[in-house]
Parts: sequence; C-alpha cells; structure tokens
Amino acid sequence: MSPQTRMSRGTNVAGGASGQGAAAFHRALRSVYDAAVRKSNAEPRRVLNPRNGHQVGVITRENGTLVFERRVQESRHRLNMFGGGWALEMALLAKLEALGAEWERIVTDTGRVLCVRLARYRERGKTINYPGFGIQLALPESCFSDRIPDDFEREHGQPDLPAATKPVEPCLFEAGDL
Repeated sequence: MSPQTRMSRGTNVAGGASGQGAAAFHRALRSVYDAAVRKSNAEPRRVLNPRNGHQVGVITRENGTLVFERRVQESRHRLNMFGGGWALEMALLAKLEALGAEWERIVTDTGRVLCVRLARYRERGKTINYPGFGIQLALPESCFSDRIPDDFEREHGQPDLPAATKPVEPCLFEAGDL
C-alpha cells in the first residue's frame, strides 16, 4: 500500500500508523478546547488555509468581537526560537483580517490558552520562512495573554488582571533572537 493510500485512510503521518494514540489525542484536545472556549452567540465559521485548503480553525463572535480560534499540538506548533513563540501564516492572517477577525485564541493540547490581537502580528512579528509552511509572522510568548478582555476592560483598561494575565511589555525581539 502506498503512503498516499495510507494517508487517505486516516494516518496522521505519511507512512505512520493511526489508531488509538491519534484518537486519544484528538479526544483529549477536544475536551481541553471545549473547557477553555466560552460559548459564543453565533455558529462558528470554519477557516481554511488559503495555501492548502485544510481547516485551521474557526471564527466565533464573543462580546461583539470576532475571534479566530485554533487547536494545536503544542509540541509540534510552539516555536523554540526566542524562548518560545507562535507563528501565523501571512496569507492566513490576511484572510482573517478580511473576514473581520480581531483576536486569535490558541488552545493547546496541554490545556494552555493563549490570546493575542491579530494586529500585533503585523506590528511586532518577525518574518520566518520554513520550506513547506509558507511565510509566517512569529511572536514571542510574551506578546500573548491567557484571555481576551471583555468590553469593560477594553473601555477602562485592565487594572485588576493578575500579572500572569497581562502580556509582558514591550513585546520586542532582541538582537540574535532568530
């Protein structure tokens, strides 16, 4: 059986075996995601990667704000450069902005929730280009918080948030980070 046939039958890697491990991972990821994401007042809208057509997340509406949510396996998607970070493909970022999304929420398989304004990728992101993954903008984890502020916090600031919730400022790269 060719690797392409195996891929089409549910394997998670070319030539690899699917089964209990992959199914258990997706069940655990789904339960973490469901627990971490607040209920929205609209049906989620699927978002497809413009490069390959695969679903990469959903857009939901929360408190009048459109939020792009994606579930990831942290060991595969977290960047090890500059002490840890996350990246978003530039073509996908342009698509999300065209759809009106303002925030990104990353929910990892380890239960972490990371939130950032999409505009921050353009303001402070570093361009990276790994062959096969497209041109991406990367941000260090210091640019992320663990939740999206509500309407009151947006209007009046965030004075009561614990220090762990606030992004460390400034969210800048140092020489030699890449």
